[in-house]
Parts: sequence; structure tokens; C-alpha cells
Amino acid sequence: MLLLTLTLMFSALLATTAFAGTAAANGAADGKAVKRYRLLGISPQDQRRPVQRPAPPWTAVGRVNRRTGGFCSGTLIAPAQVLTAAHCLWNKRTRRWLGADALHFLAGYSRGEYLVHGKVRAVRLSPVITVDNQGRPIDPATDWAVLTLVAPMTGIANLRPIALAQAADLAALREGGELLQAGYSSDRAHMLTVVDACQLVGRRRTKSGTLLLHNCDATFGDSGSPVLMRVAGGLRIFGIHVAVQRKDGRDLGLAVRIPDELVQPTASRGE
Repeated sequence: MLLLTLTLMFSALLATTAFAGTAAANGAADGKAVKRYRLLGISPQDQRRPVQRPAPPWTAVGRVNRRTGGFCSGTLIAPAQVLTAAHCLWNKRTRRWLGADALHFLAGYSRGEYLVHGKVRAVRLSPVITVDNQGRPIDPATDWAVLTLVAPMTGIANLRPIALAQAADLAALREGGELLQAGYSSDRAHMLTVVDACQLVGRRRTKSGTLLLHNCDATFGDSGSPVLMRVAGGLRIFGIHVAVQRKDGRDLGLAVRIPDELVQPTASRGE
């Protein structure tokens, strides 16, 4: 049996527990990690590489900021769509989902600057998601959300969406396959960090989907960040990082495999 600590990675929680305080308040602005303690999900080697000046494809990754405070990570997957984690959108005070007007996406965010700011007009959640009173999905495989922006992010130099994995890509995914991950960790809240080489270490089916276990260094604030793999067409998003679990004395990341509702069928040779 796995000792599962579904420590959801939303950043606006109490600093005295495994859930850190508002990540923007605790994070270093220069890309250097705060070393007061080793964060859950970060190995002693700390694989994260700070991205000083985001360039494609990393400009598509940004911060999902909440008007009520706190943030998660998200990725532009189409000109007007951002992929993130559902639990980031839960208002713990009201025990309700935040409205779209309480959310903002900052593409290519770095040390207070960003490539473009997008307001959100609609939120799409899994049709079967249910949560506890802390906003934790009962089935972690439903922990995904797509934000629709008020205006598409088009005609912007150095900004291109990152495509989702297609059905054939997902079918070819194997344990040991090399992954990448990019997000805004709470201890480096104002600078994107990238893990260039980590691995898929397992999979788990749930009633509503598939979870991917990975060893990419990711912690609070990284929720909603993309877990990617290189394929023939370039980088593709295979999963959404949502949590950390402890297995055999080590921390492993937990990602929602791209849900079937969002997967595009592989194009035929004639297309």
C-alpha cells in the first residue's frame, strides 16, 4: 500500500503546516530558493533550473493569480485557453468555487513583469468533480480546469501555446520515460523554474481518469504546472501537476494525465 499524502499544492495556506503561506510573500525574487527548510516535493539535489528570461516555449507557462490572494501555475494551451489545477480555484473561506472574474493569467511572468495579462471569462471543470470542504477533489484525477480568457493571446511575439498530447502520444507513454516540468514554486514565486530531466515512475487508474507519478521536483505553487514530454512534433503536455505523495520514504509528484475530454484524436495521414 502506498502511504498517500495528497498534499494539494495550493500556495495560500498556513505557513506552520505542510501547506505554505501565500507563495508570493514567501518567495525569493531572484530565483534563489529560500533555504529555511526543505520543501515537500523538492529533492536534496533540487533539480529546478531558474529561467531568467522566459522564451518560447516557456513563455506559455504563467501564473494563475487569484483576486483573493495566492496563486498557482498554468499553461496557455490555445490562444484563449489556460490549463491549470481545479483545486486552485476553490475559495476556502466561502467553500465555493471562485468566479471567473476573480482569476487572472500572467503569461511569461518573471519578477513582477509578464508578457501579457489575461482576464478570465469562463471556467471549465471536470463534469464529475466533487471536493471536500477544503477544496480537495475526492478523485484526484478530476483535479483539472480550463480557463477561457476574455481576449485571445494572439499576435504577441515570443508567445505560442503548448499543445496537449494527442491520443497516440498518451498511448505510447511508458514508465521511465523522460519528462519535463515548469512552474512557479512557492520559494521561487517570482521566477519560473524548469526541471529538464525527470521520469515517469508509475501510473494509477481511478474511477475518473489516470494519475501519473513522477520524480520532477515540484512543490507548493507548482500546482497546475505542465508535465511535458518531447515527441516528434515538439513538447507536448501529458499531465497537470497537482500534489505530492510519499512512497517508500521519498516524495513523488502526482499529475493528472490529460483527461479524455480534452484529448484530440491523432490526425490521420491524409490530414
